[in-house]
Amino acid sequence: MLERKCEEVKGKETREVTKEYTATMVTIIEITGKILAKIKTDKNISLAYLHGSYATGKADGESDLDIAILAVSGLSAVERSSLRLSIMTQFLQVLGNNAPELDLTILQDTPILLQYNVIRRGTCIYERNRQERIEYELSVERDYEDECPMLDQESDIILQRILSKSR
Repeated sequence: MLERKCEEVKGKETREVTKEYTATMVTIIEITGKILAKIKTDKNISLAYLHGSYATGKADGESDLDIAILAVSGLSAVERSSLRLSIMTQFLQVLGNNAPELDLTILQDTPILLQYNVIRRGTCIYERNRQERIEYELSVERDYEDECPMLDQESDIILQRILSKSR
């Protein structure tokens, strides 16, 4: 992966790219630790996942940091929105200006496809209760399986529209 990164950055010496990549990974480890410290103190958060390019090891200097949070059950949509804003504010205070852009998602407010991708391709970085995590992930898998035929049909329709317009 590091070699591919080195090839992608034209005009830089391999040594500089290696330092940049290593610094980025160290920074993400530090940032994730700071984020976890904040998450653990918030009683309204049940689960947190790191997903996207940092979770898959494909991050570069332009990547944002994708965090998905499952709020405790019983919070209204307005309360979850307020929670998201509060967490974003706290993260910005902790991370400062040198951190990558943070993309924070509340899982209850996202489509099932994103929830499924988060639990399948992401990494759970915090769980308040293991059983609750297991139940949530099983619920997402069941819902995804139920909606999968409809999602496939929607994808086919979109693809057909795109192909018909390109002719």
